[in-house]
Amino acid sequence: GATRIPIAIWSRLRHDLDPYLAEQSAPGGMVLSFYHRVVGRVVAECFLKDATRRCLRHGRLAKYFQTEIQPLWLEPDASMAIRDATAAQRVPNARRATELPWQLLREADESDPNHEQPAVWDAPVNLLCDLEFVEVKCAAGLVFELQEDYRDTIAAMPEAQEGLRQERERQARLARWTEEITEYSRQWSERRDRSARGKMVSEPEPQLPQPPATCRMWTEEEIEAECKRIIENPTRLDRMQEFAGFVEQGCYPLLKFGARPGFVVQHAFNSAPRGPVHVAADQALPGVQASLLTRRWLDQDRHNPKPALLKTLEGHTSSVRGVSVTPDGLRAVSASDDCTMRVWELATGRCLRVLEG
Repeated sequence: GATRIPIAIWSRLRHDLDPYLAEQSAPGGMVLSFYHRVVGRVVAECFLKDATRRCLRHGRLAKYFQTEIQPLWLEPDASMAIRDATAAQRVPNARRATELPWQLLREADESDPNHEQPAVWDAPVNLLCDLEFVEVKCAAGLVFELQEDYRDTIAAMPEAQEGLRQERERQARLARWTEEITEYSRQWSERRDRSARGKMVSEPEPQLPQPPATCRMWTEEEIEAECKRIIENPTRLDRMQEFAGFVEQGCYPLLKFGARPGFVVQHAFNSAPRGPVHVAADQALPGVQASLLTRRWLDQDRHNPKPALLKTLEGHTSSVRGVSVTPDGLRAVSASDDCTMRVWELATGRCLRVLEG
């Protein structure tokens, strides 16, 4: 068990530290943080100066949130039992659901800063591929945060680094081409304006920049072979991407009904006829006590690990007439006949703001 500070000592310590601390709201309750960031920075420089110390602290916190002191499901209190008998049977531990993946990720990152040791990343990967943990986080209403957990962990996995490097190079090339085509357009505009004013244009015509190379289209045979590999012999990265895709594509149903007993398992089973998520749901079904409505999959039903539909953004109550994406690709603004405009975070599908008019 954890070593507890005697109440008398803790009371005195809390009193002495009170001027430097502030309470902040967090999933699952209130947490203490430093009143000013300078204090936190000085404490970190004194006690968390090297990677070994930081790794040790994150590891200890991760173990704490895996103990019986912080179970996945909490016991309901009497007031909750009176308000909602169904919910009273299932109280997700939002504090553990928030802290545990972050602490495990930070521990792995401090242990393997170069992202070269696959075994170091087993703990955060196994946690996020645990359907019961997914159920707890959805029941706590932390679906958007769960998407961030997947995104952060996948970005740190050693086997994902080559693909991420290629994507960074592609984005850099697109940014250069954007600058080149802008400059090309400016030069042509200046030539046209000078010619329209009757001035002589002696410079050679600007050359159209070469566009970035496009991705090669896969053949049907290649797509079939890749889908078969992911279904029958998925890698660790495949498993993570499958679970991340399941949460992204079912974001709003999970957010709306995730607190219902067994819904996450039911939704996972019904989301695909095969694949890592379906297998995990099939294994979890016998332990679910609630009544479920599961789909009867046929032998000829096929699972597509790379679907065209990535996520659905829900919120408008009438037809959407226009959508605009910001230049950085991070936000989108949609306009609807319901007399509202919505600002979306594209990475998670979260609606950031509703503008009424």
